[in-house]
Amino acid sequence: ELTVIDGGVTDADIMKWKNQHGKVMLIEIEEADTVHHAYFKRPTLNTMAAVTKVGKTNEVESAKIMLNDCWLGGSEAVKSDVVLFMEATKQLSKIFDSCTSRLKNL
Repeated sequence: ELTVIDGGVTDADIMKWKNQHGKVMLIEIEEADTVHHAYFKRPTLNTMAAVTKVGKTNEVESAKIMLNDCWLGGSEAVKSDVVLFMEATKQLSKIFDSCTSRLKNL
Protein backbone atom coordinates (compact mmCIF):
# COMPACT_ATOMS: atom_id res chain seq x y z
CA GLU A 1 0.00 0.00 0.00
CA LEU A 2 1.23 3.47 -0.92
CA THR A 3 1.79 6.19 1.66
CA VAL A 4 0.84 9.67 0.41
CA ILE A 5 2.76 12.65 1.76
CA ASP A 6 0.93 15.84 0.83
CA GLY A 7 2.06 18.34 3.46
CA GLY A 8 -1.43 18.52 4.92
CA VAL A 9 -2.88 20.30 1.89
CA THR A 10 -6.69 20.33 1.99
CA ASP A 11 -9.35 20.78 -0.70
CA ALA A 12 -9.97 24.23 0.82
CA ASP A 13 -6.30 25.12 0.29
CA ILE A 14 -6.53 24.05 -3.35
CA MET A 15 -9.69 26.11 -3.91
CA LYS A 16 -8.03 29.15 -2.27
CA TRP A 17 -4.98 28.75 -4.53
CA LYS A 18 -7.19 28.40 -7.62
CA ASN A 19 -8.97 31.63 -6.69
CA GLN A 20 -5.62 33.40 -6.16
CA HIS A 21 -3.62 31.99 -9.07
CA GLY A 22 -6.14 30.64 -11.60
CA LYS A 23 -4.52 27.31 -12.30
CA VAL A 24 -2.99 24.89 -9.81
CA MET A 25 -0.94 21.88 -10.84
CA LEU A 26 -0.28 18.76 -8.83
CA ILE A 27 2.91 16.78 -9.36
CA GLU A 28 2.84 13.27 -7.92
CA ILE A 29 6.22 11.64 -7.44
CA GLU A 30 6.20 7.94 -6.62
CA GLU A 31 9.23 6.36 -5.02
CA ALA A 32 9.08 2.81 -3.64
CA ASP A 33 5.95 2.71 -1.44
CA THR A 34 5.56 6.50 -1.07
CA VAL A 35 3.88 9.14 -3.23
CA HIS A 36 4.86 12.78 -2.68
CA HIS A 37 2.36 15.44 -3.72
CA ALA A 38 3.60 18.92 -4.64
CA TYR A 39 1.35 21.80 -5.72
CA PHE A 40 2.42 24.59 -8.04
CA LYS A 41 1.10 27.73 -9.72
CA ARG A 42 2.14 28.99 -13.12
CA PRO A 43 5.35 31.03 -13.22
CA THR A 44 5.26 34.81 -13.54
CA LEU A 45 7.26 36.78 -16.09
CA ASN A 46 9.65 37.80 -13.29
CA THR A 47 10.18 34.14 -12.43
CA MET A 48 10.87 33.29 -16.07
CA ALA A 49 13.33 36.18 -16.38
CA ALA A 50 15.25 34.92 -13.33
CA VAL A 51 15.12 31.29 -14.54
CA THR A 52 16.43 32.28 -17.97
CA LYS A 53 19.20 34.51 -16.61
CA VAL A 54 20.50 32.00 -14.06
CA GLY A 55 20.00 29.07 -16.44
CA LYS A 56 22.78 30.36 -18.68
CA THR A 57 25.36 29.51 -16.01
CA ASN A 58 23.67 27.12 -13.56
CA GLU A 59 20.80 24.87 -14.65
CA VAL A 60 20.23 23.38 -11.19
CA GLU A 61 19.98 26.80 -9.55
CA SER A 62 17.64 27.85 -12.36
CA ALA A 63 15.40 24.84 -11.66
CA LYS A 64 15.47 25.69 -7.95
CA ILE A 65 14.21 29.22 -8.70
CA MET A 66 11.37 27.81 -10.82
CA LEU A 67 10.36 25.27 -8.18
CA ASN A 68 10.52 27.70 -5.25
CA ASP A 69 8.75 30.59 -7.02
CA CYS A 70 5.90 28.37 -8.22
CA TRP A 71 5.60 26.27 -5.03
CA LEU A 72 2.26 26.41 -3.23
CA GLY A 73 2.55 23.47 -0.83
CA GLY A 74 2.90 19.74 -0.42
CA SER A 75 5.61 17.33 0.64
CA GLU A 76 8.58 19.38 1.83
CA ALA A 77 10.84 16.46 0.84
CA VAL A 78 10.36 17.53 -2.79
CA LYS A 79 12.36 20.68 -2.02
CA SER A 80 15.10 18.99 0.01
CA ASP A 81 15.65 15.52 -1.53
CA VAL A 82 17.66 15.92 -4.74
CA VAL A 83 16.04 12.92 -6.49
CA LEU A 84 12.51 14.14 -5.75
CA PHE A 85 13.54 17.72 -6.59
CA MET A 86 14.91 16.75 -10.01
CA GLU A 87 11.79 14.72 -10.84
CA ALA A 88 9.54 17.63 -9.85
CA THR A 89 11.50 20.14 -11.92
CA LYS A 90 11.36 17.79 -14.92
CA GLN A 91 7.56 17.76 -14.62
CA LEU A 92 7.38 21.52 -13.99
CA SER A 93 9.08 22.17 -17.32
CA LYS A 94 6.07 20.51 -18.99
CA ILE A 95 3.90 23.47 -18.00
CA PHE A 96 4.90 25.03 -21.31
CA ASP A 97 3.67 21.99 -23.24
CA SER A 98 0.14 22.46 -21.91
CA CYS A 99 -1.01 24.82 -24.68
CA THR A 100 -0.73 25.00 -28.41
CA SER A 101 -0.67 27.97 -30.75
CA ARG A 102 -0.86 28.83 -34.43
CA LEU A 103 0.44 31.76 -36.43
CA LYS A 104 -1.82 32.84 -39.28
CA ASN A 105 -1.25 35.35 -42.03
CA LEU A 106 -4.35 37.50 -42.45
